[in-house]
Amino acid sequence: MIRFLALIGIQLASMHFCLCQDNDDIEEILEARKQGVIEFNNQSYTAHILTGKEYDPYYQWAVNSPFFRATDVSPGTLIYEGVKFNGIEIQYDLFLEKVVVFLESERHSSYATLDEEKISSFSFEGYDFIHVFHDQVMPDDIYQLGFAGKNSSLFIKRKKTRFERMKEGKIIVDFTPADLYYIKNKSGTFQVTSKMDLLLAYNKSSALINLIKEKKARFSKRRIEQNLIAILPFIDSQFTTD
Repeated sequence: MIRFLALIGIQLASMHFCLCQDNDDIEEILEARKQGVIEFNNQSYTAHILTGKEYDPYYQWAVNSPFFRATDVSPGTLIYEGVKFNGIEIQYDLFLEKVVVFLESERHSSYATLDEEKISSFSFEGYDFIHVFHDQVMPDDIYQLGFAGKNSSLFIKRKKTRFERMKEGKIIVDFTPADLYYIKNKSGTFQVTSKMDLLLAYNKSSALINLIKEKKARFSKRRIEQNLIAILPFIDSQFTTD
């Protein structure tokens, strides 16, 4: 398992990872995909149909994790090439921006990164991620769905940057969050980095200004996510942009 001791760099093997062993199984899956999303719950069967590059972490000194929340894979749900996998072991490397899964069969097991273009969505530890395509503001990418309401939704692009420093002759690595926030409502999509961005997303509503004051919401770099998640349910129930 991926036990996070300290991570200075991660190497992706050039070898293409594929555990497809039965052509009849593959034909069955491809045919089923034509009918829409299908589900598989057998972990060993999963390894026969997912492909990717082998994930080979290289550990050294680091003060925090490059992953989203947990430092090991966790059971989750994945929709990949139109197939829904339940109970698959999954993690999200925010530095490499790669979705990592643990695959196993009777003859082999390994960690692998998935082809991002084939991912529709995934969920683990109670968090939902979706692949957004063809939005005029948000680049095509994977985003966490931070809030989903009737009139407004919050999308968070999760990523981390890496900084190196020397300490007592050792290279110490810091992985620092560099998240981006987007609100999607009936007027469009808006990147939000400040209170003014939020107000622009709702036509500088005076009622919204009063709501922000009432909730004492602050939108500094440290507090923006916390306050967006806290205030959006009120915005969603009280404001539309029609």
